[in-house]
Amino acid sequence: MHIADDGAEDSSVKGESMKNIVLRALVSALLVAAALVTFPERALSSTIWPDSKVPQIIDSGPDSAVELGVKFKTDTSGTVSAIRFYKADTNTGIHMANLWSSGGERLATATFTNETGSGWQEVQFTTPVAISPNTVYVASYHTSSGHYSCDQNYFAGQGVDNPPLYALANGISGLNGVYAYGATSSFPISGWNSSNYWVDVVFNSSTSGGGSATGASIWPSTAVPEKLDAGADDPVELGVKFRSDTNGSISGIRFYKSPGNNGSHTGRLWNSNGTLLATAAFAGETASGWQQADFPAPVPISANVVYIASYHTATGNYSYNYNYFNACAGRRCFRCQWSFFIRPCG
Repeated sequence: MHIADDGAEDSSVKGESMKNIVLRALVSALLVAAALVTFPERALSSTIWPDSKVPQIIDSGPDSAVELGVKFKTDTSGTVSAIRFYKADTNTGIHMANLWSSGGERLATATFTNETGSGWQEVQFTTPVAISPNTVYVASYHTSSGHYSCDQNYFAGQGVDNPPLYALANGISGLNGVYAYGATSSFPISGWNSSNYWVDVVFNSSTSGGGSATGASIWPSTAVPEKLDAGADDPVELGVKFRSDTNGSISGIRFYKSPGNNGSHTGRLWNSNGTLLATAAFAGETASGWQQADFPAPVPISANVVYIASYHTATGNYSYNYNYFNACAGRRCFRCQWSFFIRPCG
């Protein structure tokens, strides 16, 4: 999920010292990831590399048109919904993403759109591709200009283990990373110096059966605001804009409470136009720390659509951080957005 910030100031929050506050309070929405259509199954996204990971060699220089890939496997059932690659600012032109079986069968393809100048780029497949555990697949992308990111000897003697995803060490299943020269996409089978070309997948691990859905939040329960208590203030609604990269539903609202933030609190979910979608009163609160209120029924939300999670306090004494959204606070499925789309800026 992405946190959205349009940069607007809210004059309803009192005090000259508060003018630069972007985050009015640490508020998060709980995302319950969408079930697969065919049976009761839930998913939570993961990648081989975090959004903060940066290649040592971002630009390897000009080259002929080439397909660049990584071999990977997973230890759980699930789907691959997207392909990612790290882009140098000189890696221009059209980029195509592909998912292949280890035998070279193309399972899905997509064209990258709305790319940023550099950094991690991502494209979603029209339909997520079901994959089997402990089976090797290849994720790749095609560039016509070269200038791809490349770290030599990256897969020499070791892979990358980020359960449930694993990028294989060179030699485990042939070469890794892999490439194939050509004006159009083709199955990459060649390798050079165990190089990592910084291609990644978005994998949605699944647990079947009738159990409860897997939840995610923007901030973990260990996150603590820099300013626990802003002091007394008039009654105020405090919120955060966010969006998800998958369809799903919001089951509740959380906020971080200071010991002075007394009285009743109400959590709300809104669309970006201000329509109230759900409300819930907080009950059984602790004296401080993260509080949670569940909606009577989960609220369906759509992928890549901005929503607002908020809560109301009558006393002020809310928690906040200055200039928080000048840096990325993204987590899958909750990922950051500034005043424009960034799909994992970090």
